[in-house]
Amino acid sequence: MKFDNRQVFMTESRRKPLRPDVIGTLVLLLIALSIALIRPFTGLAQQGHIVFASILAGLAFWIFHPANAPFFTGVCIMFLGCLLAGLPMEAVAGGFGGSALWILIPAMFFGFALMKTGLGKRIAYVILNSIEPSYPMILFGWLVIGIVLSLITPVIMVRFLIMTPIAILLADNCGLPLHSSGRSLLVISSWIISIFPGTAWMNGALYGPTLTSFLPENMRALTTPLMWAKVMGPPWIFITVVFTAVLYLALKPKDRLPVTRAQIAAIYKELGPPTRAEKYCIAIFLLMLSLFATSSLTGLTSNEIMLGGFFLLLISGVIGPGDIPTAIKWDVVMFYGALLAFSSLLEASGITEWLSPWLNLLLGVLSRSPLLFLFGVFLIFLLVRFIDITWGYTLAAFLSMSTPMLYADFGIHPLIMIMIFVAGGNLFFLDYQQPWITQVDGISHGRGWYGPHLRKASWIYFGVVLLTFLVFYPYWRLIGVL
Repeated sequence: MKFDNRQVFMTESRRKPLRPDVIGTLVLLLIALSIALIRPFTGLAQQGHIVFASILAGLAFWIFHPANAPFFTGVCIMFLGCLLAGLPMEAVAGGFGGSALWILIPAMFFGFALMKTGLGKRIAYVILNSIEPSYPMILFGWLVIGIVLSLITPVIMVRFLIMTPIAILLADNCGLPLHSSGRSLLVISSWIISIFPGTAWMNGALYGPTLTSFLPENMRALTTPLMWAKVMGPPWIFITVVFTAVLYLALKPKDRLPVTRAQIAAIYKELGPPTRAEKYCIAIFLLMLSLFATSSLTGLTSNEIMLGGFFLLLISGVIGPGDIPTAIKWDVVMFYGALLAFSSLLEASGITEWLSPWLNLLLGVLSRSPLLFLFGVFLIFLLVRFIDITWGYTLAAFLSMSTPMLYADFGIHPLIMIMIFVAGGNLFFLDYQQPWITQVDGISHGRGWYGPHLRKASWIYFGVVLLTFLVFYPYWRLIGVL
């Protein structure tokens, strides 16, 4: 049989080139393999090198998602490498047995119940129906809705899936043109307010249980719900209000909002009377809110209250057997569980001990001036957020290792670090920096915000955060956390 070189060449030429996601994944995997085999880091044991390489391999799949690989792919390769390195399963999978994940799982189901029953939409329209429609009043309405929904579920995704479609529908009913500043104002503000207000209290966003789980145990004990509200509450309320006001001034339409109260009432009327499931749902949520408010008297923990509420949703039939496998994204649960294990992985493998002097040196230099510390660490977050596609969680896990030194030597409370983590995690200069951006684009089908308006909003947020550090610097000094 004669070998035809031309046929081989034509076959090769028809092959598709490697996609950027595949190339990026392969590059990081090769770096990870090199670290595991060559062991280039002085002072880090073989086990630490393998665990470091395993984390990097997991990040490769989380960052680039080759061939739309699920998060679980990165979890598997990271856990496998850590087990091969000799770490016990208790350390590798520690995040799945921690309290934070068992706040996350019921919270996701609460959000699902809000959407399944239509209660979330009803709450939003009840509030909108009670105000005189105008751009300022609608923005105020978003703020109230964001606060109310954050009291019911800490899952930001649920809140934005309720608020953003309503904003798009409202813009459609008003006949606001595509790419208009009015449409962008309504949609961007609804999206942002579904995120920011809940950060003011510990259980108002998943930032609370997730970021506090990264802290060493002695630092975690300092982050009580009351202390969280004291340190984080005023600045995040300030950020929400000032950002919304500046966004309104930047995108203020020339014409008034073309919608009447009667039109909003007509939309609300289409929802019909509350269903039995909605009544059960609101009763359960009110019971949970009262238990959270009286937890200091009853001694009930957040986990007990959340799991108790989840039990009531199950036995009332609000959540049925068929909802368990499909109601929430279990792949995202696995991702969070792996993130929550970072601290135990770093500690058990010796990476914490090896890396701490370097982190302490860097942060120690910045800590000589409290203002320099605030702006310096935020700038580090700003730069790393362009390559850290885990939305800042990976960097937060590493920097959390320095909180005992910062607290003991410089009096910097761990919640100040979490304030910077959240501020950096919320940056959205580029679309890939926030998972919500692509999701809003997906549900809006081009009827949401206009790209240049979103870029303008990202710079407004950046400026408001810097202003917040300046304004609250004396306050944090006064209460002794900085």
